[in-house]
Amino acid sequence: MISREILNKAWRWYAHTAGVILIAGAISYGVLQAFSVRGPVITVTEGPSNVSTVVPYKGTLTYRISTQRHASCPGRVIVSFTFQGGGPPVTVLLSRPILSTEIKQTDDATIYFQLPENVYPGRWLFRSVVDSTCPTYSRQDVTAQFPFEVTPDVD
Repeated sequence: MISREILNKAWRWYAHTAGVILIAGAISYGVLQAFSVRGPVITVTEGPSNVSTVVPYKGTLTYRISTQRHASCPGRVIVSFTFQGGGPPVTVLLSRPILSTEIKQTDDATIYFQLPENVYPGRWLFRSVVDSTCPTYSRQDVTAQFPFEVTPDVD
């Protein structure tokens, strides 16, 4: 049988090790919280401008935007199209990861967006959101929102 002295020594080593790990974890979390940014990850400095307000069915929606990034966090771009023409609500969602080439301090870009076939003729609301997952928090920043009209394709 294991002696009481060996059990006490093993318990003491375990308790000290667990305590040190717990303290180190708390200090690390505190340091991350102290230096983390809590504001927006990306802000729009200009735009959206040059918006194509009338787009043919399955055509290309374009707009110009200038942004400034405050943190280089990975995440996703979520684009939604919400039908505004009455009747039952229809929303088309598209999502893609943020590319490493898109993570830069400032960016002036013209966006070209091919409309999916589910965005049929009528009045729609376009909305683009950057969903960032930083080490200590998550944040969703709206980068563009505007109405536009989809017209029937006349080939």
